[in-house]
Amino acid sequence: MLLLIGTTLLCLATIWLTVLLIGGRNPNPPWWANDLLLGDIQVPLVMLLAVLGFWFLTRFPGSHAPGVAFSVIEILAAVGVAAATGLIIRQMNVGRRLKQFAEMEADDQPEENTPAESTQMIYLHRKLPWQVRLYLADNMGYDLGWIRTLRCVVREMGDQPGFLRFLAFRPDQARERGITIAGYDALEAHPELVIFNGMFSANGQQVSVDSTAPRRAA
Repeated sequence: MLLLIGTTLLCLATIWLTVLLIGGRNPNPPWWANDLLLGDIQVPLVMLLAVLGFWFLTRFPGSHAPGVAFSVIEILAAVGVAAATGLIIRQMNVGRRLKQFAEMEADDQPEENTPAESTQMIYLHRKLPWQVRLYLADNMGYDLGWIRTLRCVVREMGDQPGFLRFLAFRPDQARERGITIAGYDALEAHPELVIFNGMFSANGQQVSVDSTAPRRAA
């Protein structure tokens, strides 16, 4: 049983460490991912779990007398535990979550705002919302660095609470044409400046870009 125990402990340590990585990188970390619990309690426990796992694995070869075959059932069980661990970590979408957190951190300090206009809240963003940036990068294949150079205006959708429409544009193009983008209506009046348009969920990751192929301005 030493092989199965060691493999299980190492897999538990790996999953635990992955959870801590996700929680620690979250711009709004959960209570269990604060600096004190991470540095003084959880990380040492993960290291202890990993050390115990390695110790059991090193004891496994010597636990069998010469000429005695390893237990096939135990080996298969250990392989199954490792495979299940890989599937669990894959389902966590670690890479995407870390990209999401990086984009959320960029939105922590909104840079520009405009007041309410015609009973609808209108915001002027210096960047596209993080949900939209990730969607354009992951689902549509645009370069994330280029996406970050875009700016947008958004407006609440009265018929869909919690959702907002957005229009994305390049500020340098607006300046070259002498057009001031003071709000959603101002940009909507100049469709030649709109590169992307669509809608997104203000408190989630739901995004849709209008079916018309977005125009990538040179």
